[in-house]
Amino acid sequence: MRLAFVVQRYGLEVNGGAELHCRLVVEHLVRRSEVEHVRVLTTCALDHATWKNHYPAGMTRVGAIEVERFPVVFPRLRQLQTLFGYGALKRLRVRALEAPWVVAQGPFVPGLLRAIERYAADFDAFVFFTYLYYPTVYGLPRVRERTLLVPTAHDEPALRLAVYRRVFEQAGAIAFNTPEERELVAQRFRIDAVPSDIVGCGVELPGGRAHGAASAGGIPDAPYILYLGRIEHGKGLPELIDGFERFKRRHRDGVLELAQRAARGHELRLVLAGRGEELPIPKRDDIVILGFVVDELKRRLIENAAAVVIPSQFESLSLVLLEAWTLGRPALVNARCAVTAGHVARSGGGLSYDGADQFADRLASLLADRKQSAERGAAGRRYVESHYAWPRVEAKLLALLERVAGRA
Repeated sequence: MRLAFVVQRYGLEVNGGAELHCRLVVEHLVRRSEVEHVRVLTTCALDHATWKNHYPAGMTRVGAIEVERFPVVFPRLRQLQTLFGYGALKRLRVRALEAPWVVAQGPFVPGLLRAIERYAADFDAFVFFTYLYYPTVYGLPRVRERTLLVPTAHDEPALRLAVYRRVFEQAGAIAFNTPEERELVAQRFRIDAVPSDIVGCGVELPGGRAHGAASAGGIPDAPYILYLGRIEHGKGLPELIDGFERFKRRHRDGVLELAQRAARGHELRLVLAGRGEELPIPKRDDIVILGFVVDELKRRLIENAAAVVIPSQFESLSLVLLEAWTLGRPALVNARCAVTAGHVARSGGGLSYDGADQFADRLASLLADRKQSAERGAAGRRYVESHYAWPRVEAKLLALLERVAGRA
């Protein structure tokens, strides 16, 4: 098969979310004998908040992958997006405003749409990542039956807009990340006739521990819990920080039975690793901000963490959670996120919390028993092995792709 992948951003520096999911899938499928050629069609943007052009336009390569970039015509129009925001669209019930809202949200890349039409006969299937943005909304309907949509949908206001109906209902097939995502989309749109499967993203299953001292690269010597992801309000960080502060007040003298050693609650640190500057973080000795971290350091951060926290209420999969489980770390997740709470319920790999108060107490419970923490981490790894190991994910993706390419 000859495959084209359409995604709003692509690059080694784009290290998270649907874009990382796309890159991992591309890098694995290109090795398969069933795949003759792969090209990624994307924008010149690096920053999703502005869509400012960063990479040169035209053909390039990212590793072994052929990538064609198209310039974003104008940056994200925040003010116009706010004017045509969810509240106004819902209140006025004017569907004609939905299209301008999608354009304002961006990235506005008409050149990419023209390329999809130009290449329509050159590829057997087009894989669109993320339902939300302009390239998918206006690109997918141009090649309809030969599309595989990876929607990465979660329960957000945009999913209620009628403009997205054709994205889901005209797709050739849909690859969902979790049962919760498929159920959510099925409640909103008529997808009974659209072939689909629960696929997700594969995760490597490492053998031994990473090399290097635990304290190298800014990793604290003190015990810590870890957040990995964008440093922004929408990821649930204010509630996480509030919950951590409550934990310190309530359990500062409590005993933590950690894998490395026993400790007291007041010794625990919160490590935040990821890009983002828009969220003010309290200046505290027990909150460590590392910024963006490379993969090797990320692995060592996870390995040495007492637990990994996923505070976001809006996730369609959470690669960080799955990566934490491959390294045997227990997790604490937001109970209001159906996806991550579902992962935890099915796997037994951690605990869920609802609000800052419960976070403080669940964290204390999770870290109070060394044996229980280890068992939860091991249960999470078994869950990933069963559902998100790469051979299983690749086989499911190829089955859907063969179907939309007319070969199944």
